[in-house]
Amino acid sequence: MNPRRLLAGASVSLTGVGIVVPTVSALSAGGLGLYGSLVAGIGVVLGLLLVAGGAWLARSELAGNRALRVAGWNLLGLVALGTVLLLVLAYPGATLPPFVAAVVLGVSAVAHVLIGVNDVRRIRAGELAKEREKLAVLNRLTRHNLRNDTQVIIGLADVLAEKIEDEALAEIARSLRGNAEGLAGLNDTLKEYQEAVEHTPRTESVVALDDLAERVVAEAGADGTVEIDVPEGLSVRADDHLETALAHLVENSFEYAGAEPRVRVTARRDGDVVVCTVTDDGPGIPDVEREVVLGERDITQLEHGTGLGLWTVRAITESYGGEVAIRSDDGAAVDLRLPAA
Repeated sequence: MNPRRLLAGASVSLTGVGIVVPTVSALSAGGLGLYGSLVAGIGVVLGLLLVAGGAWLARSELAGNRALRVAGWNLLGLVALGTVLLLVLAYPGATLPPFVAAVVLGVSAVAHVLIGVNDVRRIRAGELAKEREKLAVLNRLTRHNLRNDTQVIIGLADVLAEKIEDEALAEIARSLRGNAEGLAGLNDTLKEYQEAVEHTPRTESVVALDDLAERVVAEAGADGTVEIDVPEGLSVRADDHLETALAHLVENSFEYAGAEPRVRVTARRDGDVVVCTVTDDGPGIPDVEREVVLGERDITQLEHGTGLGLWTVRAITESYGGEVAIRSDDGAAVDLRLPAA
């Protein structure tokens, strides 16, 4: 556990304990009356909320400095209102029961913790917007250079294949052309991934999965056995980007499942969710690839995945509020959990 998050969470939880103790003591002593008991009860609830909030903060995925920022807002709330209470008590003859002071501080602490959480979310949203902008610029530059350079390589490879009389060298030229065409195809994949990352779905849009599955399989046009088991009329809250995600999964299954692939596209309703699954009888998806794509393993120079297809699928699915699950038992199986329409 991150020590900074732990420190931040502990400070917020201790604030909660400091509010619960005097309010519970006042309730235990009795004699508060209905109104006093209600005020003390509110203090207990506020204190417990802070204790729970501190535990959440310690276990959250916030960066350590961001968690400390939330704790700083909590401290600011205590100091600001605590100073006001001290000034009030400094007035001759002024009195304030400890449990009332605790409740007032609890209100301030909870409010400032909420402000702190919104503050770090706002900062993170701004950072993500800048990162997306940088990614878009880098993506455009990469695609532009990739498109131009691969066209040059393809042209030169064609010339070499025609001019060279040595068949072995001509075959190398043709192989070079094939690799260049593969790189040129990466241009479209990068474009799809950028669109997936920037995608904001229309909340009212609905997609019929039975029609979509039939269309995707037909357009894949690959050799092999395909089984579609999608109930008629089963729909999800999505848009036309879902076709891109499903097409990636079906095409990957045909590509990697061997000479005579067996591919299944199924869907079923599970409460408020529809689970759409694409399976094949190939070698499966490597554990490293699965863990990197799902965020279970950090990306390094040695462990970074081998393509953008699954990343695109995940980005599109999550834009609908869905989830992706990847299994490798007797082949590959990818589940898309999507909100049912």
